[in-house]
Parts: sequence; structure tokens; C-alpha cells
Amino acid sequence: MIDRRIRKTQEALYSALVALIVTKGYEATTVQDVLDSADVGRSTFYARFPSKEALLEFGFERLRQELDKHMANRGPERFSFLRPLLLHAKAHAGLYAALLDGTGGRLVEARLSTLIADLIRRDLDRLGADPGDDAVAFLTGGLLETMAVWAKAGARGNIEAIHGTFSAAAAGLMSTPQ
Repeated sequence: MIDRRIRKTQEALYSALVALIVTKGYEATTVQDVLDSADVGRSTFYARFPSKEALLEFGFERLRQELDKHMANRGPERFSFLRPLLLHAKAHAGLYAALLDGTGGRLVEARLSTLIADLIRRDLDRLGADPGDDAVAFLTGGLLETMAVWAKAGARGNIEAIHGTFSAAAAGLMSTPQ
């Protein structure tokens, strides 16, 4: 169990990074920017995270854990990670718009893409499908582009419709002879 003060500091640093990604992009954000925004000292930062990349990974790992909780209770439903992911994106629409329109930074966008590809692959593997790298890449790209358009519009679209469309596209792709 992490000490409450450490957790509070981690949250402050991560929240500062997220806000800065939205306003400046990941590459343009420095550790000093994060420190200033979070009002945390340099030695405290480095006691928690060895780098800005490690702080970013902290956020992605937290998201992965949240999505894994939903997937653990998924039953037979396909892509059970998608609704919680879209709810997270809706709650952080500005961040996702920045992440997915290229202004958030290539590393961040690549990390999000890797996370989503892994979730798709795990879900299809669980259902006994052998999607292949090309199908996973296709589904990942389609979902990321859909999320980009949706986030840019303020995440006002229907989550159930996105889930249904994505599931139908995946089902069609998986049933097509190769």
C-alpha cells in the first residue's frame, strides 16, 4: 500500500502532466514545467519517477489497471474494455483530443495505440479468435480514428453506438476468410 502523501504527490504530478499535454503537448513539456505546475520539488519528483516518460507510463498503467478491472468481470461480452475506455475519454475529452490529433505528442499517441492494440488482442484471444497483427492494427487504427473524431467533437456521441459499430466491424473482419 502506497503512503497517502506519496499517492497525493503522484496524483499532483500526473495531473500537471496531463494539463500540460493538453496545452503544450508532451514533447514541449519539460520536467520543470511539471514541477512548477504541481508545485513539487525536483528531488521529490525524482524520488517518485526517474523521468517524464516514467510519469507518463504511471498514467497509462493506472488506466490499464482500471480497464483490466472491467475486463475481469466481462463475461462473454466482446470488447468490454471499450465502454470504460470511452467513459474515460469522455471525462478527459480535451486530453484525448490532444492525444489523438497529433498535438499531444508522438510518444503519447504511440503508447495509447499500443495499449488499445493489447486490449483488442487480449479480448479476441480470450474468445478464441486468432486475429493476426494486421487485423489488430486495422481495428486499433479504426478505433483511434473514431475516438479522435469523437473527442474533437467534445465526446458528445453515443458510447453504445460506438461500441456497437466497433464490435460489428470486428466481427465482420474476424469472419472474413483470409
